[in-house]
Amino acid sequence: MPFAIPTPINGQFPALVSPIHRCFDSLVTAEAGIASYMLGYSQQIGTQSLHGPRLLHGPMRHVCFTEQAEIECNVNPLLAVIGTLSWPNSIQLTASAMPQPTSSPRTSNPDGIQRLIGSIHAHAFLTYYENTLSEIETRHGTDSKLWPEVLKFAKMTRNAFGHGGVLDIRNPNATASWRGLTL
Repeated sequence: MPFAIPTPINGQFPALVSPIHRCFDSLVTAEAGIASYMLGYSQQIGTQSLHGPRLLHGPMRHVCFTEQAEIECNVNPLLAVIGTLSWPNSIQLTASAMPQPTSSPRTSNPDGIQRLIGSIHAHAFLTYYENTLSEIETRHGTDSKLWPEVLKFAKMTRNAFGHGGVLDIRNPNATASWRGLTL
């Protein structure tokens, strides 16, 4: 059963992701990995209390540049379960509309943390895409030109992630659209 975040996002939209969503393990791995980096770094520079459990203060927030939205993830429950050598059974996300454009512009020259987070999310997407490719081809055929637009866009996104952020499209007529963004 897929989950979908409506477009445009008005207000807040909660989404509970669980193991029935095939992206679940990749998403948990990405969010917990990013949170672990943030906790380790904050411990290194001395911004975390040495008393009590090391937790992030509030949810992690990811800005979505395809529309004015922010995705929040409270990673503390994920880390708490993983810390007991177990695996979470759900992850709560909240998509929120952002009333104003982000203060940090997109750049083709990301800083180190942006590259780290981007690489972690790219790996999560690549894993999810490759794990579902056989089902996509069974359902829609092996000729991706005949796939629904969202899957064409996913294939191009996978292509860019797999080639270090550069699209390697050999068909000059290939196009894809998703949520108002066209490649």
